[in-house]
Amino acid sequence: MSNAVVNTNIEALNTHRNLKGVGVDAIKAAARLSGGLRINSAADDAAGLAISEKMRSQIRGLQQAERNVDDGINLIKTAEGGMSEITGMLNRQRELVIQGMNDTNTSDDRRNIQKELDQLTEEIASMANRTEYNTIPLLNVPKSYTVNDNTVITGISNFLINLGIKPMNSDGTLNLLAGNSSGTDSSIMIFGSGSTSYNKVEINGTTYDVRSEFEFNGVTEDAATQTWKVSYSFPRDSAEPEISLVQSVQIVKINGNEYYDITNTVTNNGDTDIECGFLFNVDAMFSGGAGDNPSFSLDGMATRITTGTILNGINLPSEVDVYDVTYPIINARIILKNPGEGIDPAPDSLYISQWGGQTGNSVTFDNYLGSETIRDSAYSVIWRDKTIAGGDSMSFKTFYGVTDPRENPELPIATKGGDLWIQSGANENQGVWVDRYDCRPTALGIDYIVTEPFEEAERSLSKLDKALDKLNANRANAGAQQNRLEYISKAVAYSAENLQASESRIRDADMAKEMMNLTKANVLNQAGIAMLTQNARGPERVLALLRQ
Repeated sequence: MSNAVVNTNIEALNTHRNLKGVGVDAIKAAARLSGGLRINSAADDAAGLAISEKMRSQIRGLQQAERNVDDGINLIKTAEGGMSEITGMLNRQRELVIQGMNDTNTSDDRRNIQKELDQLTEEIASMANRTEYNTIPLLNVPKSYTVNDNTVITGISNFLINLGIKPMNSDGTLNLLAGNSSGTDSSIMIFGSGSTSYNKVEINGTTYDVRSEFEFNGVTEDAATQTWKVSYSFPRDSAEPEISLVQSVQIVKINGNEYYDITNTVTNNGDTDIECGFLFNVDAMFSGGAGDNPSFSLDGMATRITTGTILNGINLPSEVDVYDVTYPIINARIILKNPGEGIDPAPDSLYISQWGGQTGNSVTFDNYLGSETIRDSAYSVIWRDKTIAGGDSMSFKTFYGVTDPRENPELPIATKGGDLWIQSGANENQGVWVDRYDCRPTALGIDYIVTEPFEEAERSLSKLDKALDKLNANRANAGAQQNRLEYISKAVAYSAENLQASESRIRDADMAKEMMNLTKANVLNQAGIAMLTQNARGPERVLALLRQ
C-alpha cells in the first residue's frame, strides 16, 4: 500500500492506539501503587476478586470468633472465681461443724457457731445469685432436661391447668402426678387410691386403718390457694369423736420447684394426753418406662435402691429421689426432713418396697403401727410415740414434687451439652457449649447445716463433703473448658493469619513489580509521543510533492 496519502495517517493511528494502551497500563500501575492492591475492581481479576472477597468474609468472621472465644474465657473465669469463694466458705462451714461436734462446747457456744454457719449459708446463696457476666447469671442456673420425645419437664400445676387432674379425688384418695408437659409419657405418679396406699394412726398402742376405721367426712377444695382437704373422725358414727384427722394437699414452690405439701393433722379432742403414731404409705409408679419398678436414691447418692429397704434414726435421709430407670432424666423428690420447710416432727422411719412380692423386694413393718407387708412399689413414712396433749394437734408433713435430677455418674443425663454457646468459628455449627452451674445451697444440699444434735451434725458434715466434691468437680469442668477455649483461640488466630496471607497473595499489589510496570509505561508513553511527532511528517512530504 502506498504511503503517499494525506487523508488517513495509518502510522499516527497505530501510534495513538499503542499510546492509549500504554496510558491505561500506567493508570493501573499508578492505582495499584497508590492503593497497594492488585485488584481494585472486578475488571482487574474477576475470579480473583470473588475468591478474595470470600476469604475476606472468612477472615473477618475468624477475627470476631477469636474475640468471642476470649469473651467466653473471661466468662468462665468469672464463674470459677465465684465457685472458688464458695469453696472457701464451704471449708469454713466444715471447720465450724467439726468444732461444734466437740463436747467441750456448751449450748451457747454451739448457738454462736450456728450463727456463723447460717450467715455463710446466706452468703453462699447471695454469691451464687449475684455472680454474673454481662448480666448473665452463672451460678444459680438449674439445668434443663428433656425426655426422649423432646418434651420439657415441667412442674405439677400443668396437670391442673392442661389436664384438669386434681391431686385429691372425691373419696379422699390421692392422685398425685409429676412429670413431663404432656402428662402421658414417663409421668411420675403416686397413686393414693392404689392397693398399697393408705394411712394408719396409732392411738395409745392400738393401730387403726384410716380408710376403714375412721369416719369419712368429705373433701373440700380451695382453688384460690390450690389446697384440697379430706376430713376424718374417730370413732365412726360418734357425735363426739375422740380424734379428728385432716389430710391436706397444697401445691407450693420450694426453691423454684413445685411440690405437693402433704400434711396430716391429728387432733386430740379429749382432755387427756394420747400417745400417737402415724403411717403415711403411698403407691409409687411411672406411667411409662420403669412402670411399677422405680428406683430410689437417698440424699442424692449415686447408688440406687431397687430392693426392700428399712431406714431408721441417723440413717433416715432428708430427701428421697424416685427415678425412672428407663428415663433417668425424670425424677420426683420426697422431702422428709427439713425444718426450714416446717417439717416438725421429723419422721422416725422410712420403708421402701419394690413390685413383685419377692422376699428381697417386699418389706414388713412390725410393731410400728401394727404389722404389714408391702408387696408393691411403695414407700412408707412412719412417726412413732408422739405425745399429743388434750385439745392439741400435731401435724405429720412431707413434700412430694418434680425437680431437676441430681448429677449422677451412673446415669448420664441427656442435655444439649452445656448452657451457653460460644461461636468459635466463622461458619455455622462451629462453636462449643460451656456450662453454667447451680451453686445455691439447695442445689449443693447444704441448706440445712447444724452442729446439734450430734446425728444431724454428722449428716451435715457428710453433706458438706458432698457439696465440696460437687463444687470441685464443677471447678475442674470449668478449668477444662477454659483450657479448651484457650487452645481454640490460638487455633482461630492461626487460621485467620494464614487465610489473610493467602488473600494477600491474591489481592495485594507487588510494589516492585508495579513500579517496574509504571516505569515501562512512562517510557513507552514518551516514545509514543515522539513517534506521533514523526508520524506527522509523512503528510508534509506529500504536500512538498504537490508544491513541486
